[in-house]
Amino acid sequence: MSALPPDQNPFFAVIDETTEPQPEQPRRERECVHRRTGSGGDFYAGEQFVSALQRVRGEAAVELARKVGAFFWSDAPRVSVWLCHDCAGEASLARPDIVKADAA
Repeated sequence: MSALPPDQNPFFAVIDETTEPQPEQPRRERECVHRRTGSGGDFYAGEQFVSALQRVRGEAAVELARKVGAFFWSDAPRVSVWLCHDCAGEASLARPDIVKADAA
């Protein structure tokens, strides 16, 4: 078995690349099922929705979660959740965090 010279051996090839830092990930939006019907509502921060959902008990929490587009809870800082006034009431969310000043 003959050994390849270092410049031809892929295990020894060193590539020096300068990479630019990744831009901040864009915010994603999720919404309750009632937005399609034209109901009034507001955007809430993903963390605010997750925190409210954790305070709701048992089956009620499952039912509320099913009304909103799915997202990983770890992504909550990058998610805006639009809730109609009824769903926000079920989650006991009185006022939205200011997430998107131009949304409504």
